[in-house]
Order: sequence, then C-alpha cells, then structure tokens
Amino acid sequence: RTRFMFNFGAGAGAFILQRGSRRNQIMGMSALTDGSLSETVYLTMDAVGDTGREYTGDLRGLLDVRNGEYMAERLGAVSLQNFVKVIREAVDESGASLSDIAFLGITHMKRSFYHQILDEIGLTP
Repeated sequence: RTRFMFNFGAGAGAFILQRGSRRNQIMGMSALTDGSLSETVYLTMDAVGDTGREYTGDLRGLLDVRNGEYMAERLGAVSLQNFVKVIREAVDESGASLSDIAFLGITHMKRSFYHQILDEIGLTP
C-alpha cells in the first residue's frame, strides 16, 4: 500500500519560460502520457480509518500497486527517454537550444535520475 502517489502520473511534460521577461510567456512546450501504466496503481475499497484529516468529496480508500515488478520495469524502460523527449521538443519549439537552458526544475524523482537526465541532455547540476 502506498500514500505517496496521489500526484503521480504516467507521463512527462516540459515548458520553456524566458528569464527576465515581464510576463511568464510559454516559449515552447511538450507533453506525453504512457497509457501502459494506467492500471498499475488503483484506489482500493479498503477503509482509511479516522486519520483526523479532512476529506473533500466521497472518495475514500488506499492506493495500491497492482504489479510492482511490471511498474518498476516499465518505468525504468520509458522514463528517461520520455523526459528527455519532452525537454528536447519544448526547447526546439521555443527556438532555443539546450545550451541556452539555465535551470531545469523537475519534481518527483531521485537525485540520481535527475542527474541521468542532465547527462542525457548535456547539462551539469
């Protein structure tokens, strides 16, 4: 059972903003979703119990990973290439190049994976 995946998705997205601009205009963007992971995590009917937290709506239960081995294998097979793909596409659409990128803000990953992405696109931490 898990509690960390309420904001986890099977996809990748990237967008480019221009530093120093008076407004946050998106210069380029790309996104994709990998449906092969759509049924690996699901909400069970198991009772959450009284946690003292407020809930919005009627949704109750626990998140569960149906096939952890497949999920880990599939994430390992597609995650790096998907993140790199959307980064490159967003940069291309913006008219910039990867060497123009000064900051890469990515969430929900291990530091080692973040470094793999940087290596793949030729940036340094």
